[in-house]
Amino acid sequence: MRRRISLILFLILGAPCFAQVSPVDAKLDKETAWTGEAIPLSITLRSPGPFSGSANFDFPKLPMTAFMTQGSPTVGSETVGDDTVMTQLYDITLYTQAEGEVVIPPFKVRFSGKKDFTSPVEDMEGMTPELRFQSKRPPGTEGMAMVVVATDMEVDQTWSQTSGASLEAGDVVSRTISRKASGTTAMMFAPVESATIEGVRIYTGDPTVQDKSERGDQTAERTETLKYLFQNPGTYELPEVTISWWNPDKEDIETKTLAGSTFSVKPSPVASIASDEERKEGIWILIGLIAIGMIALWFGRGWIATAFRRLAEKQRDPETVSAKRLKAACREGNGAKAYQAYLNWKHVVTTHMRPDQMENLNQTSAWKDLERAGLDLSRRLYRSETSETTWNGTELEKAFEGTRRELKLLMKT
Repeated sequence: MRRRISLILFLILGAPCFAQVSPVDAKLDKETAWTGEAIPLSITLRSPGPFSGSANFDFPKLPMTAFMTQGSPTVGSETVGDDTVMTQLYDITLYTQAEGEVVIPPFKVRFSGKKDFTSPVEDMEGMTPELRFQSKRPPGTEGMAMVVVATDMEVDQTWSQTSGASLEAGDVVSRTISRKASGTTAMMFAPVESATIEGVRIYTGDPTVQDKSERGDQTAERTETLKYLFQNPGTYELPEVTISWWNPDKEDIETKTLAGSTFSVKPSPVASIASDEERKEGIWILIGLIAIGMIALWFGRGWIATAFRRLAEKQRDPETVSAKRLKAACREGNGAKAYQAYLNWKHVVTTHMRPDQMENLNQTSAWKDLERAGLDLSRRLYRSETSETTWNGTELEKAFEGTRRELKLLMKT
C-alpha cells in the first residue's frame, strides 16, 4: 500500500505534466503608444504534440479598437522540465483611436493539437491574461477624424479633366485620390471630406481599401473617387484637399495638400443639339409655316400672320425644345440624355422666373416630385463606377408634366 502511494506521489509531484503549463500566453510589446499607432501583440500557444490547422481568437469588442492577424504563425518548441512542448507564435497588431488606459480583458483562444506524435488530433483552448496599455493622443491632432501614425505617406490624385477646361452643364468630373503608407492599416484612413458647393452635386463611390504584407513589411492603401456633377453654368473652384498624419519619428504632424481645380461651365446647347428626328420634324413644320406665311401675305390677313409668328416663336422657344427632348429621352429610356435635358430645362425656366414665382414653384408637390426623380436619376448615373444600362423614365416624365402645368399657372400670376 505504501509503495502504491509513493508511486502516485512521484507521478504527481516528480514528473512534468502538460496540465501545469499554460496553453495560451499573451503580451504587449508596448506599455505606452500613440493613438492610432500599431501595437504588437504576441500570442503563444502550447501543445504537447504537433498542432493541426489554425487557431481561432475570440477577440473582445473594444470601442474604436481593431485586432489584425499578421501572416502565418511561427512554429517552435519550449522545454518544460525534462519534456518538450510545441509552440505557435502569432503576431497580432492592435490599433485604437481610444485615448487613455485601454484594458484588454482575457479572451479565449481555440486550437487543435496532439498529445504526442501518434495520438489523434484534439481540440484545445486557453485564456489570455488581462493586458493594459496607455494610448496617448498626439498633440495637435484633435481636429483629425482618425489619427494615422506613419513615418511617411504617399498621397496622389488624378483628374478626368484638366483645370481650366470648359464644360457644359450636366458634365461630370472625376477626382481620384490615393494614399499609401507603411506600418499602419487602411482602416485608419478616414474618407476624404468633400465640402458642399452650390450648383455642384458630389458623389462618392466605394473606396478600394487593402493591406499588403511583404517580407514582414505592412503597407496600407486606400483609393477613392469623388465625382462632381455641374448642374448650372458658372465658374467653379473645386477645393484643395489636405491629408495629415502623425510622424512618430519626428513627433510632429505632417501634411500634404492636393491642389484643387477651376472649371468654367457654360449652358448646354438646346436648339443646336436637337436629334435627327427633331430636325426632320422641324423641316416639315418649316414647310407648313412657309405655306401659311405665303397665304397670309397673299390675302393680307393679319390674324394669320400673327398665328404664323407665334407658332414660329414657339418652335424656337428653348423651354419647348428642352421639354420635347426630355420627354423623348424618358420614353426612349435613355437616362443620360434625359438628365442632360432635365438640367437644360431647369436652367432655361429658372433664369426667366421672378424670385416670388420660383419660391411658389418650390413649394408645389409637383416640383418636389420632379426634384426627387432627378436626384434618383443622377445617383443612378453617377454614384457607381459604371452607369446603369436600363432605366424607366415614366416617373420622371410624369413629375415633369405636373411641374409644367404648375408652371403655366404661376406664370399667369
